[in-house]
Formats: sequence, structure tokens, C-alpha cells
Amino acid sequence: MSNRVFLLGAGFSKDAGFPLANELICFIQNHLNTSMNTRDIDFKKEFSDFLNGIHPSLFLNVELFLTYIDLALLNSSVGIFTRSASAEDLRLFRRKLSGALVRAFDKAHLELKGRFSNRNVFLKFCEQLKDGDSIITFNYDLVVEQELWLQRKWTFLDGYGFEKDINDFQAEWGGTYPIDLLTKSPIKIYKLHGSLGWVYDDSSGQIIYIGMPNYFDGRLLYCEKNKVAGAEWDEGTTFIEPSYIKQFNCTPILDIWEKAFKIVQQSSELIVIGYSLPEADAAAQAFLSSGIRSSQITSTTVVDLSPLVFDKLEILFKRKVDRKKMTFRHCIENET
Repeated sequence: MSNRVFLLGAGFSKDAGFPLANELICFIQNHLNTSMNTRDIDFKKEFSDFLNGIHPSLFLNVELFLTYIDLALLNSSVGIFTRSASAEDLRLFRRKLSGALVRAFDKAHLELKGRFSNRNVFLKFCEQLKDGDSIITFNYDLVVEQELWLQRKWTFLDGYGFEKDINDFQAEWGGTYPIDLLTKSPIKIYKLHGSLGWVYDDSSGQIIYIGMPNYFDGRLLYCEKNKVAGAEWDEGTTFIEPSYIKQFNCTPILDIWEKAFKIVQQSSELIVIGYSLPEADAAAQAFLSSGIRSSQITSTTVVDLSPLVFDKLEILFKRKVDRKKMTFRHCIENET
């Protein structure tokens, strides 16, 4: 049984068409410019007008962009947006922005389906994962769980770190969860900033799994039956977005952080891929610093192109790391 933990950041998913932090605003804007979704069409001009009213430097600093909005929401006398928007308008804009982000990620997934050469690197990564491995990720995308599902190494019944009842699931066409599929995950995925396919239900205080779009396998369409048909879910309710002001108001997310912390402490090997330690992620820095320093980890490998990332992680971990100065793709191709 393996005892490794993989820590994945935005650089891991770059080859799948998902953005780094400094590309997030342009990623949303490009989606709105091409989307035929009614909500995106309605939001496109509002988003464009909003961007025209801010300093261009914020395009590349999504942390400050979102922080200024959140500051204005916390205190109407603070921030750079108070002059042009009421608190309610700003709150509604923030929700629309989260929804557009969800749909932009969905669209990127659908585009990945037609680019097998890009998808192939994730397929190879998942092939190398062993029973007992754990993945801790700050990414919203589904590239890892999709491939692990197809390789029968993971199921959404317990693979995200919370237990789901098999009897609560059905397909869109009414079929029940197939008896030939996994009910236990040999590999777990802990998503510290939330995920596509999740929505938070205020009434039950639980994350409801609404399924994955049919990217590669129709069986990914299974979802919990207690998802109310036709309900207007608040998209992005489980997303902890890259703002300096983190909103940890979803109890199941806090439970996932606690479980991930224990996994780090109990692991013997840590592999960090594409995680640059963003300044706005103070909670993650505290999590990693305390978890790794008190862990049983004897081997730490970091895959990244930036020497600065190696230096920052060594300071945070208070230990030397095995530096692999390369892209994730290069790393996988070298090992296969």
C-alpha cells in the first residue's frame, strides 16, 4: 500500500486548458466572448463595463481584483468600487462572476475531450498512481477524477473525503448506480478550494454532488437524487476563490481540510506539482507549514519551472526538496 501524497496547483492543470492565477480574468473574459449561454450573454457587457472601470494591472492580479470587491462588500466605505455600485449590485455581480467561472471551466473540459494529446498526459499520471496514494489539490477542475474513474481507481461515493450513500444516486435517465462499479476509492482526492460538480445546500449543510458533464463516460452523469429538479443552484457555492479574504462558510470544506491535514501528517512522501504558493493563500501556507513540519514525510519532490518556487517551499517546509525544474508534462514524459 502506497503512502504518498500529491499536492497539485494550477500549473498541474495548465496543459488541460485551465488558467494560472494571473490568467483567470482573461480566461473568464474569453469565455464570455464566445459563449452562447443566456446567462453569459447577459453578463458579458456588465463584466466588460466593470473591467473598464479598474486599473489594467488588476487583470494580472486576480487576488487584488477579488479582494477589492470583497472589501467593498464587507464595508461599503472601503474599496475602489464603492463609487459606482451599490452593495447589492456588487454582491449580485460577485455571484454572476462565480457562475461565469464555473461555466468557463465546464467549457474548457468539453474542449479537452477533443485534444487527446493534452488529455494523454493526465491519463499517464493517473496510471502511475497506486492504491493508498492521496491527492490534495487547490484546483476546481475534474481532470484527475475523470481519469481515475475511467481507470476504476476512484468513485465519487467516498473519493472526495466525504461519505455518500449509494442509494441516493441516480442517472439523469433514472438508472441506479451500476453494481459493477467501485463503491470504495483506492485513491482519495481532497479539494481544498471546492470543485466543479459540487453545490452547497444551506438547508442540510451538505455538499450535494450534481455529477460531471459527459466528458468521456456517460456514467459520470450520476448525481444525488435529493438535487431538486429545476432548482436554481447558486453556482460556485463551494469555490474558495483567490481573494485575500477567504470565505470558509461551508462546513464540509473545513472537514476536508482537517482530513487532508491528517493525510499529510501520516504520509512518507510528498510530491508538489505546479503549486506556486500564492500570497493570498495564507490558510494554505499555515496548513502546509504545520502539517509537513509535524509529519512523517522523509522525501519531498517539487516539480516547477521557477527557482523562486523551490526557495519559497523550502522556507515554508523547513527542509530541502528534490528540485525538478520542468513542466508537469515533461516530468510525466520522462518517467514513462
